[in-house]
Amino acid sequence: EFNNTQPSIESAKNVLAGIISGFQTKSTTPKTIIEAVAKFFDINIKDLTGVSRKKELVVPRQIVMYLMRKEINSSYPAIGQELGGRDHTTAMHAFNKICKEIEEDERLKQNINSVKQLIYNNC
Repeated sequence: EFNNTQPSIESAKNVLAGIISGFQTKSTTPKTIIEAVAKFFDINIKDLTGVSRKKELVVPRQIVMYLMRKEINSSYPAIGQELGGRDHTTAMHAFNKICKEIEEDERLKQNINSVKQLIYNNC
């Protein structure tokens, strides 16, 4: 028994999810997310965090913003600051856009999962 309840698969999942999410949040930083996205998309970190609006940088940069919000709960102003001093509304737009597209675009979902593996396997 644990906390006066019988152990179950569901309770084990809940306990493990809490442990895993606590580990991920503590060990993950904006820098690790930026580095993982840059590595996955084969992009220079300076380009990813810079001011360029080239098409090949837009989606990876939006993925960084999405992951910073989703994985480490960064504030929108902090996300914007990490990525070249962008406005917080840019980070909000990126997060909302990726949230919507991830439901419809299997390739985007796979790319984000691959980036997450890079983030958490390198910690």
